[in-house]
Amino acid sequence: MENAYELLGVTADVTADDVRVAFRAAVLVHHPDRNALSVESHETMLLIQEAYRILIDPRLRAAHDSQIRSRRLKPVTKFSTTTFAQSRRDVVACLRKFNWGTQARAYRGGLALA
Repeated sequence: MENAYELLGVTADVTADDVRVAFRAAVLVHHPDRNALSVESHETMLLIQEAYRILIDPRLRAAHDSQIRSRRLKPVTKFSTTTFAQSRRDVVACLRKFNWGTQARAYRGGLALA
């Protein structure tokens, strides 16, 4: 779960009573009995229940807050070493498949390959 606060529509400084109120309001909107044909509503209801369970327990809430803070502080890198290694393997595999005799002559002669 990304952020339990966003899912219930509350801020991080909310009290337990406010969490209960937000949970009940979200349940009224997304309850499967009100949206019998909606699969998304059932999945959202499960996420709402999980968010409530996390935010109502002080120990789980502290762990959730810590996880959110660590995600904010973590630098975002565009390229990772695994991505680079995988792309290098792809290039090497492509070069191995290349027929260096016929296809190389076609490139030098300006012919298009099929």
